[in-house]
Amino acid sequence: MRLRWIRFRNFRGFRQAHFSLDAPRIFLHGPNGSGKTTLLEGIVLVCGDRLPHPLAELISAGASYLEIEALCRRHTSQWEHLRYFYDRKQGSLLQWNHKTVPSLRRFYGTFPVWLITPAVSFWASGPPEERRRTIDRLLALVYPEYRELLSYYMQILEARNTLLRQTFHPEPKQPPPSPHQQQHERLLIHYTRYLQAKGKQIQAYRQQLTQAIQSRLTAIWQALFGPSNKTLTLQYVPANLDQWEEKIPREKEVGYSLTGIQRDDWQIHVVLGRETHSARYALSRGEKIRAGLGVMLALWQWVKSFPRFQKNPPVVLVDDWDAFQDRQALHTLGQWLSRSLDQDVQVIVTGQTSPPGHWHKITLPQNVRNPEQTFSVSPKKAHQP
Repeated sequence: MRLRWIRFRNFRGFRQAHFSLDAPRIFLHGPNGSGKTTLLEGIVLVCGDRLPHPLAELISAGASYLEIEALCRRHTSQWEHLRYFYDRKQGSLLQWNHKTVPSLRRFYGTFPVWLITPAVSFWASGPPEERRRTIDRLLALVYPEYRELLSYYMQILEARNTLLRQTFHPEPKQPPPSPHQQQHERLLIHYTRYLQAKGKQIQAYRQQLTQAIQSRLTAIWQALFGPSNKTLTLQYVPANLDQWEEKIPREKEVGYSLTGIQRDDWQIHVVLGRETHSARYALSRGEKIRAGLGVMLALWQWVKSFPRFQKNPPVVLVDDWDAFQDRQALHTLGQWLSRSLDQDVQVIVTGQTSPPGHWHKITLPQNVRNPEQTFSVSPKKAHQP
């Protein structure tokens, strides 16, 4: 995929801004708070992905709506128009070539993007929610049916949690449950068995992806760590769904589900000789960044192994390039970016110092909040040896 331009209205600090992005490699430079990360988040949103922030928080202060427009091209030669609109009262709307997209789940992946941030160390020591979110986003990118399966699962899970908060709680010397309460009990069992069946399908997808990552990690570890006696492995730790019905009495007391795929996790282990240790305690901060970056590069190789992404590769977005704080990780990431560019992949990088090579440079000033400000790619290239 290739971006030609993107335009913002009332999106965070961008009251009105236009960026010309018709270049294979772009470096966004500017002080903190100038809007570098905001631009990348806008690209992610207009291409059909989600952000971890509530949409109402993305609207500029004093405005009631936000709007993002972009001109993109897939593997075809035709440029296509995307428009994302969100209003506090009317909700969100995504248009593709001026026609409303009826289902975001089916649209997702049509204009793929790949975001890498310095927070990749979450693979080794961060919260499990970040790992699950990353895995689910990539599985949905490759398998449209996975996104629908996951969406239905979460809807039923929410309905089950609502039912748990309303379910009859037997007390001593209390009369038997009414027919209405008995119906609640039957519905609770039905929801539980449905989630067990669909959850095992989701876990099968996750296990398949974990095996694909592990098969690619050995060569990446060597590039990241160099000659070392350390061997790293990625282990998938799925929740036990078979004993879900046994936990229903306890779930009635707390009012929410105590198991399910929302409890799945992934763990990186360090093998030293015959001993195995958790990466959370066995790796330094820099090594955790390299470990997380290694998983992200393995995921990239997996995505690029599918024919449709060979024809239509994702746009690569790298936020805060020089904030990785590890020279070996920066060197490996720089080499990977160079190889990606050889494969006709558009790359947009933010930071204070540009990666090695020739880059088209956009400098964002501190007064980005100027409502009439317009930015475009500089015609001169910045070279970093």
